[in-house]
Amino acid sequence: MPFWRVSPVRAALGACLLLLAVVCRPGSARADWLADLRAYAASAMDEFGTPGWAMVIVVNDVVILAEGHGLLRSDAPAPVDADSLFLLGSTTKGFTAGLIASLVDQNLLAWDTLVKDKLPEFRMADPDVTAQFAVDDLLAHRSGMPEDALTLMEFLNYPTQTRLRGMRFVTPVTSFRASYAYQNVTFTTASRLAETVTGQSFEASLKANLFDKLGMTRSCASQATVVQMDNVAVNHLKLTSGYWPIPSDWFWFQAQDRAMGAVAVRSSANDLGQWLRFNLSQGRLGTSRVVAQEAMRHLQAPKILMNPWTNLGMSTHWGPMSYCSGWMRVDFSPQPILFHEGAAMGSASAILLAPDANVGIAVLSNVTGGSIPADKIVLKFYELYFGSSPAATRQLLGTLEQLRPDAPALVSAPAAPGEAATPARPLPAYCGAYSNPAYGVFPVSLAGDHLEMTMGPNQYTASLVSTGGDAFSAIMPGYPQGNVPQIVMPVVFEFASGGPVVAKLGPMYHGPQEVFTRIAPGVPANALLLDQN
Repeated sequence: MPFWRVSPVRAALGACLLLLAVVCRPGSARADWLADLRAYAASAMDEFGTPGWAMVIVVNDVVILAEGHGLLRSDAPAPVDADSLFLLGSTTKGFTAGLIASLVDQNLLAWDTLVKDKLPEFRMADPDVTAQFAVDDLLAHRSGMPEDALTLMEFLNYPTQTRLRGMRFVTPVTSFRASYAYQNVTFTTASRLAETVTGQSFEASLKANLFDKLGMTRSCASQATVVQMDNVAVNHLKLTSGYWPIPSDWFWFQAQDRAMGAVAVRSSANDLGQWLRFNLSQGRLGTSRVVAQEAMRHLQAPKILMNPWTNLGMSTHWGPMSYCSGWMRVDFSPQPILFHEGAAMGSASAILLAPDANVGIAVLSNVTGGSIPADKIVLKFYELYFGSSPAATRQLLGTLEQLRPDAPALVSAPAAPGEAATPARPLPAYCGAYSNPAYGVFPVSLAGDHLEMTMGPNQYTASLVSTGGDAFSAIMPGYPQGNVPQIVMPVVFEFASGGPVVAKLGPMYHGPQEVFTRIAPGVPANALLLDQN
């Protein structure tokens, strides 16, 4: 059963506005679209196997629905309600863009402020790009770096500053501002920029400039705050043995907090109702101006082309898909939309806005991969509300899935014990210290009858399982073992004639392979990292 926090007067007003919207909006949707949507959403979440989820809808500046379903934790009876707190993942990026817009409004930054002028340590691989890189570029995924650059640093829980330092070692794959490639690290840089100009932490800056002004009383951006709160939707991983409720002290929460403005915001359905209203009204909340309309319009304007599809084959509207600042814009028919999804480890979300029609929806869930049903639900909302073609929205969903910024972590099952393939060389041939200027030194050593790789500042040790030839799967440490899927990382060794041995790690997500060069034939497993200053 849903749980509501809407007064009778507000509910009556919402019903009137809903009826007016049904009558006045374009399209041929039935008046019972909301009942259809709720039934569809429940079916989609049940089919996916989501322990708990929540949904909020805004129409004409009124929250007409805010409800929760299912359980906060798969193995306990506490129900989700409209105040239950969920980790958002990459829908955080819209909050980061909103924070930057607020700082622009306060003249603490400008969209064309050069990042190096506020963060002197900021450097890209190309000095000319460093000299031109502006605040706008941090939020638009047009850096020229390969998609999801440095994502392995998130899996290995590198400190924030080391992640930012790593950008100077990333070889660009396109010209600056020439093409779209999704990143977390640039939004982390934007968070650090906000901290620098406000003198506050990223979480405190969000609270002072957005959360407090919007009445988002349960929203936050750190696990340290979450553990002091009640009514929290526990994140889950889906394994063959069932759900794994993620412990509140699991290292991945710290890794996501260190990514800050890329993934770290937590919020509820009721709080997101305020967030939808704010964005739909371009910076207002009711009669109060929170951020200047000019700054919000800039935020919502397209910055880089994502996909030059013409009309999806089904839609009557001709238009592209672009990335704005923290939002994707889809020029769909009959109304263009702003959209983003988020898939954190163990939770997921999706938000869709149709600003010209003043309607929006957010969906939250507490299981890895939950952005799949969340995407379906927000697009079903669009279809039902505007009476658009089901075939067109299905095709749009397919396009979004091809461009998914937050596909779940690369997971697969390595060979079972006793089924490992035979490596091309004796295991000692692979041992040594492998160096990468961004990541430091990863030693590979012999541990009985198998290889181990020690990685990152926390010295995580991963077993390497042969997959044939010079290829291995590194079973990532710190995750539940003995279940499928396990989180694994491909590792391929290359023995070039006359050159050093290299180890290519990854990809994780859509990211690039990270290349490590062997600098010594044998080192102890506890070898220190390279200088990270």
